[in-house]
Amino acid sequence: MNAENNIEKESAGISAYIKRVLNHEFDSLSEISGITNSELAESIMSLASEYRNSLIRTEDYVKSLAEEKNKAAQTQKVYGAMLNNSSVGITLVRERHFVIVNKKMAEMFGYDSPDELIGKLSRICYRSDRDFQEIGRSAYSTVRAGLEYKVEYIAKRKDGSEFWCLLSGKSVNPEETDNADSVWIFQDIDERKRQESQSSVIISSLSDALFVVNLHKKISSYNFAFLSMFGFNEKELGRDLSFLFDEKINELINKVFLNRDINKKTIYADEIELSGSRICKATATSMYLDIENSLSKDDYAADAFAGVVVTVRDITKEKEVDMMKTDFISTVSHELRTPLTSILGFANIISKKFKDSVYPVLNLEDKKIKKTADQIESNLGIIISEGQRLTSLINDVLDIAKMEAGKVEWKDERFTSMYAIEHAVLATSSLFQEKKLGIVTDIEDGLPDIYADKDRFIQVIINFLSNAVKFTSYGDITVGAKSFRDSVLISVLDKGAGISKENLTKVFEKFKQVGDTLTDKPKGTGLGLPICKQIVEHYGGKIWAESEIGEGSTFYFTAPLYKEQSSSTHIKDFIEQIKNSAPPALGYGGTSKKILIVDDDGNIRKLLKQELEYAGYITDEASDGLDALNKIKRKKYDLVILDVMMPGLSGFDVAKVLKNSPETMNIPIIILSVVEDKETGFKIGVEKYLIKGVEYPQLLNEVDGLLNKRVSK
Repeated sequence: MNAENNIEKESAGISAYIKRVLNHEFDSLSEISGITNSELAESIMSLASEYRNSLIRTEDYVKSLAEEKNKAAQTQKVYGAMLNNSSVGITLVRERHFVIVNKKMAEMFGYDSPDELIGKLSRICYRSDRDFQEIGRSAYSTVRAGLEYKVEYIAKRKDGSEFWCLLSGKSVNPEETDNADSVWIFQDIDERKRQESQSSVIISSLSDALFVVNLHKKISSYNFAFLSMFGFNEKELGRDLSFLFDEKINELINKVFLNRDINKKTIYADEIELSGSRICKATATSMYLDIENSLSKDDYAADAFAGVVVTVRDITKEKEVDMMKTDFISTVSHELRTPLTSILGFANIISKKFKDSVYPVLNLEDKKIKKTADQIESNLGIIISEGQRLTSLINDVLDIAKMEAGKVEWKDERFTSMYAIEHAVLATSSLFQEKKLGIVTDIEDGLPDIYADKDRFIQVIINFLSNAVKFTSYGDITVGAKSFRDSVLISVLDKGAGISKENLTKVFEKFKQVGDTLTDKPKGTGLGLPICKQIVEHYGGKIWAESEIGEGSTFYFTAPLYKEQSSSTHIKDFIEQIKNSAPPALGYGGTSKKILIVDDDGNIRKLLKQELEYAGYITDEASDGLDALNKIKRKKYDLVILDVMMPGLSGFDVAKVLKNSPETMNIPIIILSVVEDKETGFKIGVEKYLIKGVEYPQLLNEVDGLLNKRVSK
């Protein structure tokens, strides 16, 4: 202030003097001798000009000082507002005493105003002298080096209560080694530490192994179950991951590092094997810093990635239970399928013989006889129809069990959507005729071929069509196909009752059926659509439905495209397409060919014998594998129909003996069994592998084809 006052006085004096000079206010010009009046006037004017310029500069300087003063006051006001409105405690410390303290810090430590803290030793923020000294030594040596210091410690309030606090600070002027001021920030992290403590207890008590891989691909944290499950000790955990884990776990971790997109939040999973025949499920996912409130996801996605969280669950017992369940379902279904095969087979024989032999010789003019004959024919039709429905239900149960156990044999091949749709429509034509519904096909021209299990995808379309018929009373059902991104989209549209939104989410769940189970009799197992879902998703496709009550429904699924392969594969595909387009051979005329039927079930042998002999073949029977080999030694057979599950020697054992002997290796073998292990059969060398329950025209067609092929050789 004194400097400013002096400048103002000096400025006023200069101004007054210049005015006097300009007005020639001198007592007498004679005071200055030896200078003419003109010279004196010129000198005075020059001096006055210099003084005026000096005055202007001085006034500008005074103005700039005032502006700087205003700016400093405004800045101080803004900084004060920032300090006092901050959500963290902030203080300026000099020689470990508080110089400046904001409101939040006073509140945090239980004081009424910042003034209570100013000038006090910072010891009052610590619960003990030991903490004060230890943290102080570490803190001030760090900030004097120009570095930021951070520590989490237990702080003490004015009333003596304690809380977890995050303390961070930096030197204001690191160059001043002595008495340098430092700024410190206090954050109340008591709630976070409580949550971390709870989380730590939860994680520690988990039976699943959990560990975290940091950005340097080292294990940074883990729980006790992790050490126990893998048999590690803590010293080993610093090693490279490739030495610690098998290939599958490292692949999961590497996938997360490669795809660290925060918006995907993808979970990668795989089954792994550990010592002691343990099977575990490992899952890996990204870990990100929690800064969503300060930056947008797009801005921090790359920087926020903090590592990989991996969990490992021991599912050995679950797999054993699943296996037991699958084996139980398989066994029960097989046990049902064998007698059902006999029932259906004999019902077909009775129906056929009744139509061919009995019905023509009846006195149909007698109304009572005709009515009885018609009833017999109708009843046989019901037995056959219900037997086929029961077979279909058993097949569904077996299908879902095999898919869950990963035992399905996928036969990938090239085919067109036209081929799949036409075969599905043909297979369901009787359903359309029964309800007098129309079928419309809408297939886009020039669609690329599909590469998948042809029969399985036809099964999906058949299921869609069957469901559409079930819930449609009149009109047309449309099945279509068109290009959809990098796949073929196949759809089935009906104008039926429609499905409510709440039921629409359940239709692909196991054992779920649309409708009121109290008033609508359930039809089927509710496994059709779940099986379709597993088939489509096996190939990475999508399956979904859209519907409105009273407006109908549309079911969709995507099929994978065929990708160009080698020229030899083209030839194979061409041959396969010819096979696909060729109609099946229907005629089977036995010409005294000898067939050996090998099965431990007498009813099945009797059924096959009747069917084959009715078609003109000569048959022989064997009740087990040893009996079959003895008969083949004594007699020459043109073909063998062989069961797998038999006492003593299994069907596979018999097939191995026959295919490894020069005398019998050329005898065609058809395996007909409830055991679905075609891979083993074909490895042995059997020509055909059929599942019991197969339609007998198909069986006879296969027999006829093999025998004709043998003759042509």
